[in-house]
Amino acid sequence: MDGKFVDNVTFADPERVARMNLPMAYEVHLMVEDPEARLDGWSLAGCARALVHAESVKNLEETLKKVKLFGMEPGIVINPETPVSAIEAAVPHAAVVQLMGVHPGWMGQPFQPSTIAKVRELRSLYPDLVIAVDGGVAVGIARQLAEAGADRLVSGSALFNSGSPVKAIEALRTDVEIEA
Repeated sequence: MDGKFVDNVTFADPERVARMNLPMAYEVHLMVEDPEARLDGWSLAGCARALVHAESVKNLEETLKKVKLFGMEPGIVINPETPVSAIEAAVPHAAVVQLMGVHPGWMGQPFQPSTIAKVRELRSLYPDLVIAVDGGVAVGIARQLAEAGADRLVSGSALFNSGSPVKAIEALRTDVEIEA
């Protein structure tokens, strides 16, 4: 987060992350005004996937192609007010589409229920697409998102404000277990 595309600032230095020698693949969610300027650093750091906000670029399809050129899987992120129709031309270039369940920036915002309908819409349009949701994901909401067709859920506040992140993760996993 650069304090420009969103109000607050958080910053992870790609070089520092590279020195961590992480034992797993990781992605970067670029909540920044100029995501293309940061692709080289994250690529060199070994990032597997870069998620770019549709609202932060002029030509989303071209930006996703650049992500691929840097050796990363491209992902699209859309804010709550952005309709699915705004990204339809770019979806074939993306490995994942992530819907924001809150306005990007600050943790702890309430989940926007309209996100559930967007998950259903994406799932019906793109049955094989990986769909993620970030923001406001908590027990109860997680189940609704999974039932609507979400594949990945990103939860910050529900974990870090819980007092026991391990128990919070277990509760979220239990919530999304859907019987066939």
